Amino acid sequence: MARGELLFAKYDLSLVLLGQEQKIKEAVEKIPPDALLNSSQDELCDELEQEFNVNVPLLKEDAIETDQREATVDVSQDQQRIIFDRSQPFYMKGTEISFFVPYEGDGNLFEFKPNHFTLNPPRAHVDEGQLVLSYTRLDHDAEAVKREFQSDLASIL
Repeated sequence: MARGELLFAKYDLSLVLLGQEQKIKEAVEKIPPDALLNSSQDELCDELEQEFNVNVPLLKEDAIETDQREATVDVSQDQQRIIFDRSQPFYMKGTEISFFVPYEGDGNLFEFKPNHFTLNPPRAHVDEGQLVLSYTRLDHDAEAVKREFQSDLASIL
């Protein structure tokens, strides 16, 4: 299983938010005068908020689950190994540890690059309602996997 797609790297969030701002302005301008007179300001604001709200994902850190299984690891590009034909995969048995991080909100936002970002974003599979962060290793160093996961999780938060 691949580690997943790069998070926060596909689209520019600031451009999307500027577009959203323009759509809100257009929607306000299109409100019929009688609706302005017959509705409260709070009602109109609530309707606009409901229509144009950006539902930022919130991670549920207290509900993270893990899974561990045997995996095959391609080591053909590992320069520390003596492999005569690096043009083909060379597999060894390893372990894959997956962390399932539930979230609420719009998972599509994991594709958008924020104003402040890293040049090395984390990788994950974005499923409906959960992120899946997977790590494959040849050794059984649980502490190293935990550190890597915590670092990735911190960069997502």
